[in-house]
Amino acid sequence: MAERRHAGRPASPGIALGPLVVWRPAGASPAGTGGGGEAERERFEAACLSARDELAGLADRDGALAAEVLDFQREFLTDPEFLDGVREALRRGCSAAAAVREVLGEHIALFHGEEDEYFRARTEDLVDLRDRLLALLEGAGSTPPGLPEGAILLAPELTPSRFLALDRRTLGGIALEGGSASGHMAMLARARGVPLVVGLGKLPGAAGEAALDGEEGLLVLDPTPETRARFARRRRALEEETRALHGHAGGPFRTAAGERVEICINVDDPSALEEATIAACEGAGLVRTEFLFFGRSEPPDEEQQYRAYRDLLARFAGKPVRFRTLDVGGDKPLPGITAEEANPFLGLRGIRLSLARPELLETQLRALLRAACQGPLEIMLPMVTLPEELDEVRAMLLRLREALAAEGESPPLPPLGMMVEVPAAALTLERFEADFFSIGSNDLVQYLLAAARDGTGPVAALFDPLHPAVLRLVGEVVEVGRARGIPVGLCGEMAGDPVALGRLLELGLRSISVAPSALARAAATVRRFGS
Repeated sequence: MAERRHAGRPASPGIALGPLVVWRPAGASPAGTGGGGEAERERFEAACLSARDELAGLADRDGALAAEVLDFQREFLTDPEFLDGVREALRRGCSAAAAVREVLGEHIALFHGEEDEYFRARTEDLVDLRDRLLALLEGAGSTPPGLPEGAILLAPELTPSRFLALDRRTLGGIALEGGSASGHMAMLARARGVPLVVGLGKLPGAAGEAALDGEEGLLVLDPTPETRARFARRRRALEEETRALHGHAGGPFRTAAGERVEICINVDDPSALEEATIAACEGAGLVRTEFLFFGRSEPPDEEQQYRAYRDLLARFAGKPVRFRTLDVGGDKPLPGITAEEANPFLGLRGIRLSLARPELLETQLRALLRAACQGPLEIMLPMVTLPEELDEVRAMLLRLREALAAEGESPPLPPLGMMVEVPAAALTLERFEADFFSIGSNDLVQYLLAAARDGTGPVAALFDPLHPAVLRLVGEVVEVGRARGIPVGLCGEMAGDPVALGRLLELGLRSISVAPSALARAAATVRRFGS
């Protein structure tokens, strides 16, 4: 059969070559009646209990990032609106399965039709939950198949829990006919280094061998020997970049002209972080502390946070570790802490929420201060808009340090910096007394271009990190930092893209932090720059 190429959207980098495994799970059948009554209510409640147990098991097995991703589903299982809707359908005579299909189907349609990214991102979670409940009630949601070595899984969609259920020892890559490049599934794939292409469209009759390019967003069916050889060369090149990175562990990294570029990593979930990756980088440029808050019934206390921060510092063995204070809201709701808002991306999120809940912020800052005795720790504030926000946290930090000193501890005062992701802050950076600036390109691009960062919808093409306005503003931030003698870095996804990284280096940026899966490619891009 002739080679067939299908273009989609890149969602997780990497190259895969192997047998194509097509998986089309059974869809939800039309809702019906014929059940109802006390027996069906008991079946429904038992399925909810089993689903909570299964989700908790996946979260425990796969670490903090998985817990964060699955937390929405676990909370939804106790949502009064959902439960009351199902019980009403049961009273009308629906079976438990039909009631779940009806009520969750309404929620899925509602979330899918929303313009706001936060609500659209919940769609795949609700589909995931619906299929899990149906599997428990009537066996409707099949599990992913077993995979041969190096297999490329092709599916219409893949929900987060189904991804977590895959055997990643044999999985080569994933190709989705639908999907989102910024949804939870893509986030998990990137964190675990699984090549992923989304948005391929319907591919009937797909079978045989395949080649997948997670950087270009390309799936090749029945590749010719020439194509296979080309993909194999690219895969070897990536492997060589990784070996070169590990052979040059810990830097320093330099351009072809000998200029120094600091390359750190972003940490979403310490439990998924390999020691070889820690050894290869120069530190952690962004630790998302949300990993401590999700998947639990109440916020972590000071001692729990302190131990987690201390342990991560020990793993980095003297390399700097930059902890971002709690950043929830927007696309990361946290039950009991975040509030429901009409537009959560422009609402109470990041440092705004922390200052509105000072008891949470003070607990986190005390834990960070205590951990600072164990190594080079830095504190970074998300979503800073006004200088007063930074000043208020600095005053709080000084006051807490004095309190700890009175208790017999003498922690150093860590550097306090800010994310540059709100255009208003980026344009007035000379007003902020920060110890460092870290450009959060994901949100900065989203807010600057008024286009959601999820890569879907009718305005997806407007989200362009290489837009002249973005590059101009990043260049201005670098210049302000240089003029004031304040270090400037970038910790968004721009730094993990070779083309975008080249432009950032041209603008004078000399410090980046990337996802662990992008570390080798970023180091190779830096080495080639200027050659």
